Amino acid sequence: LKAGAFRPFGVEMRFGEDGDAVILAGMGGETMVSILSAALWTRRGVLLILAPQTKQAELRRYLTGNGFAIDSECLVRDGGRLYPLLTARGGEGRALTDGELYTGQFSLISEDPLFGEYLAALLRRAEDAAPYDPSAQKRAEEFRDMERRLGKCPR
Repeated sequence: LKAGAFRPFGVEMRFGEDGDAVILAGMGGETMVSILSAALWTRRGVLLILAPQTKQAELRRYLTGNGFAIDSECLVRDGGRLYPLLTARGGEGRALTDGELYTGQFSLISEDPLFGEYLAALLRRAEDAAPYDPSAQKRAEEFRDMERRLGKCPR
């Protein structure tokens, strides 16, 4: 892979000339969405390596709704917290359920050794918010279903 640097808040590279991959890390998903929406050339086959610290659901919603396919997902632990790391490319992506916007695509992430812990934390947050937020209640139900499915997955 060829690498290059760019200024924050703008991917001002020329695809195919400056590099064939873009790494966005150390920022929230909403900032990544702003950068990617201003760099339409990233939909033409460039490899995106994304490590959002916050607003992961917002990033996944943008990717799957705007011409990107999520290829892989895994979890990393940093400073006692779990963060998703995902790769994506331009192309037809699979639609994600509401819960998968938060967890990542179940078929891609479910075998990650940290996924059970990550899912349990998301479930706790959704259950805490459920009395005040009907969408959180729905997410909690989907997370519980994922936990059941996870228990049936060979590890």
